Amino acid sequence: MKYNMCRPVNKYLDTFISDEDMAMIETIAKFVEKEVFPKRLDLEGGWHRDEKLAEGTLDDLYAKLVALGYQKLGVPKDYGGMGISTALRLALNEELARGDSGLSVHAGKAHAVLGPFVATGNVKKAREYADKLLSNDCYTAALMISEPQGSVNIEDPAQKGRTIRTKAERRGNEYVLNGHKIWGGPAGPAEIFQREKLKGHLGYSLVATTDPSAGDEGIAVFHVPADSPGLSFSNYIKTMGMCFTDRNCEMWLENVRIPEELRTGGVEIMRSRMTTGRLGCAARCVGVAQAGFEIALDFMKDREIDGKPVRERSLFAAQLGEIASEIEACRAHYLYVASMLDNPKKYGPRWSEAMIARASAARLMAGRMVLSTLKKVMEFMGAYGYSFEYQIEKYYRDIIILQQGFGGPQRDALDAIRSYYTFDWR
Repeated sequence: MKYNMCRPVNKYLDTFISDEDMAMIETIAKFVEKEVFPKRLDLEGGWHRDEKLAEGTLDDLYAKLVALGYQKLGVPKDYGGMGISTALRLALNEELARGDSGLSVHAGKAHAVLGPFVATGNVKKAREYADKLLSNDCYTAALMISEPQGSVNIEDPAQKGRTIRTKAERRGNEYVLNGHKIWGGPAGPAEIFQREKLKGHLGYSLVATTDPSAGDEGIAVFHVPADSPGLSFSNYIKTMGMCFTDRNCEMWLENVRIPEELRTGGVEIMRSRMTTGRLGCAARCVGVAQAGFEIALDFMKDREIDGKPVRERSLFAAQLGEIASEIEACRAHYLYVASMLDNPKKYGPRWSEAMIARASAARLMAGRMVLSTLKKVMEFMGAYGYSFEYQIEKYYRDIIILQQGFGGPQRDALDAIRSYYTFDWR
């Protein structure tokens, strides 16, 4: 790394990150420098959006991450994994996002189905999926909360699940699911996830309701295997950013039959995913801002104003200093919330309004910061920042969904205040 202050050992406070953790972060940071940076544009298929190039690059990079042990990190120690802290997981998210935020999101997907089984004490199924993640094979998975009517309503605690339209009807020892989901990538027919370097899709952690009138009591989370009869999918939705790394489509469930053991919890599981999801987005926003900042440092060293590097002119040096300060503040913010998540006896469980509020505030601030940072960097670089080759425009397009997902910035702001007082829209 060119800048000493950008080295992981100088970014992550040892209050949150141990020496052993730091070694893992350094490994991933070096991987990003060596493997991801040279292939960032290939993850989008190059200028012409070559799907084959993008898919091959994604699979190759993820396979190398799996070989480094990345897929095993989030598996609890009781199931043979390392059981890493929330702070370490988020720091790794940040480092990967510094290379490419879409790759960072993709690398975290495989654990979407394991966590609910662990949290609800389904040891048999948790061990089954943990064993897959502990292998050297590459997997993916997905979280399905959103619906076409407006997923922000599902994530609104004040609406208590009343707007969920995907229904689960209990019939004997199984549930029958019917509904329509969207924005839960990667999704699609199970066979498309069986590729040379991708073993398969582990399924969907899906939010439904057993009774919309029951409020929070009606919210249910199910594990839906990727090859379940009754699933159908639309074509892929073309998006502004993360064009291939987090591919989304619509999913319909028509009389999908799910064994009782695949019900993985209720409102606590859903809201836990909101907390960790928003906090993960905060960390990735910081990683992207860090990448943009470093690009600006390099560019403004080589460009001159009247024979002197741009970054040595006081006007621009001060603006770079403001960016550096905001990045460090947002990093500290998400790390201290992560530390609270790992101390639920003192700060409350991750589904509590207090923890949702803290994670939402961290994402709200990081989302604003990264958009402001990339805009300033693009202004510093002029037409070069607007060009494909310098990659700022790709970082900018990719980052939007990290700010918009899990309810978006307005939802973040509303949930950030709910820990101080509660309210209902009706």
